[in-house]
Formats: sequence, C-alpha cells, structure tokens
Amino acid sequence: MLTLDGHAFEQMLSRFVGENLIVTLMVNKDEETLALLHEVQRHPVTGKVLHADFSEVARDVELSIELPLVLTGEPDGVHNQGGILEQALHSIHVSCLPSDVVDAFEVDISAMKLGDVLAISDLKLGDAYKILTPSELAVATVAAPRVSTADEGDAEAEGADAEAEDDKEE
Repeated sequence: MLTLDGHAFEQMLSRFVGENLIVTLMVNKDEETLALLHEVQRHPVTGKVLHADFSEVARDVELSIELPLVLTGEPDGVHNQGGILEQALHSIHVSCLPSDVVDAFEVDISAMKLGDVLAISDLKLGDAYKILTPSELAVATVAAPRVSTADEGDAEAEGADAEAEDDKEE
C-alpha cells in the first residue's frame, strides 16, 4: 500500500501520452522502486484519481508488454494508385527491458504499393525488442477500392435507360 501526492500524480498523468507508464517510486526516503502503472480508477463525477495499481519491475528483467503501432506516411498505393489503407493491428506484444519501453512504435508505410501487405515479420524494431506477436499476422494492407454491386446495378440501369432513350429518338 502506498499513498501518493494526488496533485503531483495527476500532473504526471496529464503529461503522459502512452499506455505503459513506468515510474520510480520512493518507498522509503532512501529506497527507489521501479514500477509499471497498470490501472487508474477515477471518481465518476469529479474525475479525480481514487486508486492506482502498480507492479514492481526489476531493471534487469524483461517485461512482456503490449505497445501501440503508429503508421506514418501515406502509402504510394493510396496516393498514386487509389488504394485504401487497412490497418489490422494497432498494437504489438513484445518483450523488453523496462528502460526500452516506448510510447509507441512508428512504422513508415510510405513505400507500400497497391496489394502490399505489411506483416509482423516485416517490422524492424531493433535488438532491444523480442516480438511475441505471431510473425505471420498482417499489420496493414493497401487494398484496391471496392465497388459495390448496388453501384454496378445502378450503372447498368442508367446505361439501359440511355439506350431506350436513343431508340425512342430514332
């Protein structure tokens, strides 16, 4: 059980943008403990922090953690070929040391062409990370635009109407 300064904790949370917050807690005046924030419970009306769950982590032991994937750039297949970017995975499960935890992994997708698939196995995260998500899973694809059958039926009907008009004029 810990008691935290509510105002200082709220300020720290307001500056944090990621999903995995690792903090150093002063348990005693001379003892620092590294901890991972798991959950914050807030008052339903005021929004003030009521409770926070932490778990202690060792600096030299790898964590198994879920980290967000952020796609950057506009795929060539979208910009020049009219494709549609479809992101299948928004996070990845990795194992790393607490000092290597990042807010998110940024993945440049600007070279993707129409029909390309970016798989987990294609990601280059560096030696600090062991990817635990299955390598065959797709992160993103650049798909050809879909034409609905209703649109095709409307186009055919318009073509038939135009032919009927032409026949009447003759």
